[in-house]
Amino acid sequence: MTKNKNYKPIALWIFGFIALTLTFIACRKNFTESTIDIFSQSEAKEWYYGTFKKSPEWQQSNEKGKKIPDWKNGTYRRVGNMEIVEFPLMKERKSFAIPSASKLSSSEIRKITDGSLSRITFIRTSNNEIVVRELDYIPDIDFLQLKGYDISEIKVGNKENNFSGRIITKKWNGTILSTRISENGKITKTGKKINNANLNSNSLSSTTTNNSSGCEMVEICEYERYCEEVHVGDAWVPNGECTPWEPTGNCWVEEYCGPGECDYGSSESCECQLYGMGCEGGGGGGGGGEDPPPPPPDPCTDAQPAANAAKTLSQNSSYTGAKSNIQAANQTVEHSITFGTDANGNTTASSMTSCTSSSTCTVNTSWPGAFADLHNHPNDLPPSPGDMYNLIGVNNNHSGYNTRMVVTPDGSVFALVVLDLAAANTFKTNYPPVDIGYGPDFPTEIFDKFQEVKDVFMMQGFSNLISEERAMSYVLDKYNTGITLLKQDSNGNFKRLKTDESSSNGNTTYTANNCQ
Repeated sequence: MTKNKNYKPIALWIFGFIALTLTFIACRKNFTESTIDIFSQSEAKEWYYGTFKKSPEWQQSNEKGKKIPDWKNGTYRRVGNMEIVEFPLMKERKSFAIPSASKLSSSEIRKITDGSLSRITFIRTSNNEIVVRELDYIPDIDFLQLKGYDISEIKVGNKENNFSGRIITKKWNGTILSTRISENGKITKTGKKINNANLNSNSLSSTTTNNSSGCEMVEICEYERYCEEVHVGDAWVPNGECTPWEPTGNCWVEEYCGPGECDYGSSESCECQLYGMGCEGGGGGGGGGEDPPPPPPDPCTDAQPAANAAKTLSQNSSYTGAKSNIQAANQTVEHSITFGTDANGNTTASSMTSCTSSSTCTVNTSWPGAFADLHNHPNDLPPSPGDMYNLIGVNNNHSGYNTRMVVTPDGSVFALVVLDLAAANTFKTNYPPVDIGYGPDFPTEIFDKFQEVKDVFMMQGFSNLISEERAMSYVLDKYNTGITLLKQDSNGNFKRLKTDESSSNGNTTYTANNCQ
């Protein structure tokens, strides 16, 4: 009996010890797993340098090395199955698109640009894919005043977030994925750009209007500044010295329609919309996903503002005089004249520059308010690949300068217009020009396709000029150059040239389908 009495307490003690140990191990295991599961700020930084900087998305960006996350000031949140780490984004060139700028004083514009934020967000999805997004927060002036002109603590997902203004979501290369209006921390309207051509701010209505569908039409103008830099390795780091905010001259119109309130602080489906991602249903917001895809853009509608602008220019006395001077000059070489806008909004023309051979003339980009140029082609051909590549460079250095016009010996007038500079830059990066002895030309892949399309029309009996213009319009659309080719008709109107491709039974055909 004594032996049994001593055994029972010992057995209970051993059992309790084992149970306590197992409980500790289980808790320790859960703690460890929970820690590993969190997408930490350090993991985001490690992924950025170890993986992202080696990717085509980073390498092909024109701003690589000119913007860098502020790794010391990151935030983390989880919404449904998404883990989101966000950092302030330091940039060499900052630009913000300000709504209704004509209704604001210069002081208010400066306060909005100073108070706007750029952030970079790393999103880890449920399948461990990591997506990078860049966000611009542009506050309403009333909200900015309420916050004492400092919204640095505003972050998507904060319970205290009552941000009112515009949130623009972009890819790393600058491609805009979504533009939304936030009111008191909730998305209330989704915007889209309805005018792809650069507009002079003086030509825009000074009021914000509503169209018949109840959607809001808002004028937008871009402002920018540059900050001095210090390079640490291959990274750009600002030193605090920045230029004043200045208008770029790039203005457009956006249309905002209300999709209903969307709480992007707690709904996963709303987060997916905000970041331009395809998400299946999950915690937080339940089902949903990204915005339904918009209808395919109408190329004729997209190009119409540029066509209207080209027609308006062609009717101006400065243009008609410049065209006459070019056509009266020696037609064995090229001559170029640049058009600008003076302080009173009048169109002006520079003096004529002449070349010494049949090659692209150097244009006068320093002409005040320069926005377009005109030159002749002695070889009776439409705008060339060299004209296109050069125009992209000019537009990058002079944001309002987006049009290049060409007149041929038979009197045909063409206009190359940059509609989407980001797309044009991506094209130029992916397909850099080659010099084959007389100026920039397409690389082999595009050159061969251009020749194929041209030959098809030549064999159908079309002239060299018509065949070339159709091949050029095909290439501009096929390779998503962000540039359109217009041609003036007998009534003085400019129409977008389009060449469609179709295949049937292994045969490829090309058909002119120009805008009417």
